[in-house]
Amino acid sequence: MSTKFISLQEAMDMVKTKSEILPICIINTTGKAVIINWVNRTAKHPDRHNMEAWYLDAEMTFTNSSFAHSAILVMHRILAINDNTETLTLKNEYFDWTVSE
Repeated sequence: MSTKFISLQEAMDMVKTKSEILPICIINTTGKAVIINWVNRTAKHPDRHNMEAWYLDAEMTFTNSSFAHSAILVMHRILAINDNTETLTLKNEYFDWTVSE
């Protein structure tokens, strides 16, 4: 099975038409850099964070946003350097869409 990259519009169309093959959202290099920067700026102990877990959370959050063109990633206050809940707005350009062929 191979993976094919598709546009956001193609992904939306596949979901709307209830295609047998559903698109998968994956975070791209830009999105990973934004998350790394955010964690480094806002976390009490950035070196203790599992970045792969943050990426997976971002992918799941964005996928569950139902193509709202953005979604919010949350760092709870216990993890944040300033003891306040921190958020990061995830944008379309931080993700790619794929389908398996």
